[in-house]
Amino acid sequence: MHEVTAFIIAFIFVGIIFPKLVKNLPLFYGALGLVLLAILIDSVGSMFSSSFRFAYFFEGLLDIAAILMLVMGTGGQTLGQLAGEMGRSFEAVRSSAAPPTAPVTRPAPQAPTAAPAAAPAAPPVSAPAKPRSIAMPPRKTGDTSIPMD
Repeated sequence: MHEVTAFIIAFIFVGIIFPKLVKNLPLFYGALGLVLLAILIDSVGSMFSSSFRFAYFFEGLLDIAAILMLVMGTGGQTLGQLAGEMGRSFEAVRSSAAPPTAPVTRPAPQAPTAAPAAAPAAPPVSAPAKPRSIAMPPRKTGDTSIPMD
């Protein structure tokens, strides 16, 4: 669970570095508060016992809520809009699970009725033009520089 929290914190830092990504600041700061609360609960839970299951469960719930708040905060959505979009996505996936199939029929091959007409002759191909040579000024002996003229 610590890895999930670490990635959420990394996303929060990206939102702080690039503030134009965040469209709803209260949700963004709410997610930051949830992550800090999850870290506090994890610290208190590990202080009392290493097998404190309630702290682990509660930390997972807070991480899920923080991820949802970050998605809504960067997308500029409300909870109702996000739920509506997710519902439409689930419906699209469910309806596309069994698409209707239609049998594919091919027409029977037909015998040619007449001989095909002769194809027009291709135009003759000319030889490529020879490249022109460029006259270079004479070089001095021992000169290794590249001429720029």
